[in-house]
Amino acid sequence: MRGFLILCAFAALAPIPRMASRAEPEPPEFPGWPAAFEGEVLERLPAIEGDETFADRLEGRMARFRAGDSEIVLRWTWRLGMGLHTGRYCYRALGYSISPEHAQLDARGQLWSCFRAERDEERLVVRERVHDEIGQSWPEVSAWFWDACRGRTDGPWWSALVVKRAD
Repeated sequence: MRGFLILCAFAALAPIPRMASRAEPEPPEFPGWPAAFEGEVLERLPAIEGDETFADRLEGRMARFRAGDSEIVLRWTWRLGMGLHTGRYCYRALGYSISPEHAQLDARGQLWSCFRAERDEERLVVRERVHDEIGQSWPEVSAWFWDACRGRTDGPWWSALVVKRAD
């Protein structure tokens, strides 16, 4: 039994030298923000309160845009981490009540997760998804996260959050 426990201890410690010797990967070059989104020209909006705090936690970039009657938050990240999380958390932290909506297919056949956000008299419908550079996409940030953890996708990744006023 003692020999077995010693063997288990060595097996458990074996990866530590490899992990410690890994150099921090260099981030890829940011490709720049797109000029259009879903056929609409993107107009860059100024950052709002809280954007800098969020952007600091994201290993990548974040910007707000207007396109038609929507506000779009684009996030680009090259590294797996908790910085890229669902927009539900942000809206809840800002005092909105959140209720789920049915997922939506866009004109290109991409599936988006959706929710309603309400605060005082403001009612919003928000949809979001994450995609990588080879065409894989996830309507839920949590699904992307677990696929990335399992090595089923490599970064960088884009996240889009589309906000419209509810009817």
